[in-house]
Amino acid sequence: PQKIKTLLLPQHTACFLRRWPQKIKTLLLPQHTACFLRLRPQKTKGLLFLPQQGKKQKSQLHCMIRYQYAQLKRWVLNRAAATLTNLKLRPLLAGLGEDAVLIDCGANIGDITARFLATGGTVYAFEPDPLAYAALTARFGPTPRLHLFQQAVWTEDKKLPIYFHKDRQGDEIDFTVSTSLLRQKKNVKDESQTEVDAIDLEAFIRRLGRRVNLLKIDVEGAEIEILHSLIDKGTYKKVDLIVVETHENKIEGHDLLVALLNQKLKKLRIDNIRLNWL
Repeated sequence: PQKIKTLLLPQHTACFLRRWPQKIKTLLLPQHTACFLRLRPQKTKGLLFLPQQGKKQKSQLHCMIRYQYAQLKRWVLNRAAATLTNLKLRPLLAGLGEDAVLIDCGANIGDITARFLATGGTVYAFEPDPLAYAALTARFGPTPRLHLFQQAVWTEDKKLPIYFHKDRQGDEIDFTVSTSLLRQKKNVKDESQTEVDAIDLEAFIRRLGRRVNLLKIDVEGAEIEILHSLIDKGTYKKVDLIVVETHENKIEGHDLLVALLNQKLKKLRIDNIRLNWL
């Protein structure tokens, strides 16, 4: 990343640097670190060796490194998901125009919302996380054909808690993709939460009074209950295609619920709902 100015390496790390962002000015190395520098940037002022750490200092250093690693991992996963999403969306959006209606549930900062808007159709986007919603509104502002809602989607209208990523400490936007209604999700923590408005998605679609061309549901584990509501009340028939991410690898026991839902789709011969579309 081009904005990095300081690189901190943990103990006993063999670091083979062949390329180096040009803006790095300081490399921090604990003692006893093997570092083989193949290419040293011109702007680097020098190597600073950290002194031996006591237990408390080692714990603090470990926490800092773990947090920075979590940030980097989340950034990489988000970019990879965005690339894959763009490829998957291309054929789904082909042919849609001004008459199209698209719903983005779990809009986050609006990458998919932007793709939906590019069709020329009307877009409804839902995002409950306050930080992500602020970025979403800042990105689009007042935009014709776009309706933004700071709400979670659920099976009824009510107040619900949402839980934040376990490594989220402040305004790290990349962690907002993990915000969930489910406290048992592996990468959220119970003590980091806030209460938001939730909307009955099935009722919202019925009230639209228009056929929906594409409905995307990626709401970090709450999809199963929402889909059962759409199916049981027949509202799925008002949508041409529903694409869903089910997150069973992040929630214990969720794989069984997904399997049961798949059986239900086959039994009822429902072919306009795609699970794990990414």
